[in-house]
Amino acid sequence: LSGLTSLEMLDIRRNSVEDISGLSFLTSMRELYLSDNYISDISAVSNMDRLWYLSMNNNPVKDLWPIRGKEEITTLCLSNVFISYKAEELPRAEWVNARLTAAGFSCWMAPSSIPGGSNYAIEIPVAIQECDVFVMILSSLAQDSKWIPKELDQAINYGKVIMPFRIENCPLKKDFGFYLSNVQCYEAWKDQDGAMDDM
Repeated sequence: LSGLTSLEMLDIRRNSVEDISGLSFLTSMRELYLSDNYISDISAVSNMDRLWYLSMNNNPVKDLWPIRGKEEITTLCLSNVFISYKAEELPRAEWVNARLTAAGFSCWMAPSSIPGGSNYAIEIPVAIQECDVFVMILSSLAQDSKWIPKELDQAINYGKVIMPFRIENCPLKKDFGFYLSNVQCYEAWKDQDGAMDDM
């Protein structure tokens, strides 16, 4: 790539890449795919005057400052998000899904993400294992659910980032209090839009 200043597309997904500083000489690129690597520093893209599509799912990126103010980026894919919710609260989960998707996140939630004929008991654990962030729609109903505590337990065991989106000012039961003792809750029952922006 030495000597190039622009590229239409570069796809280096799933290549165990840790350093992209070699891209710093590029000033224009239409599509850049970095997903499933070990990239923590994306400062190389700060020199790109034009970048329309940037995908960096499943990377330990520490700071997004290199892409702040880049209004030309029309699609930004950051992380894979698993959304856990009680069936009765599907509209709230769909609202969260829509907002995260619009912000560039790739979301997984049942039943829409489960292929026809597949087994929930197989698909859900795999999705939790493969996600980066576990968003839980937290409420009294969620705490009474048969499945949400199991999903939360798995997410913790896999070391996922846990983000409870609390839609009700409800006390935490003992098991949830234990699971979430050091986890920040996003208080959507106070201000749903504000909680989403914070999350």
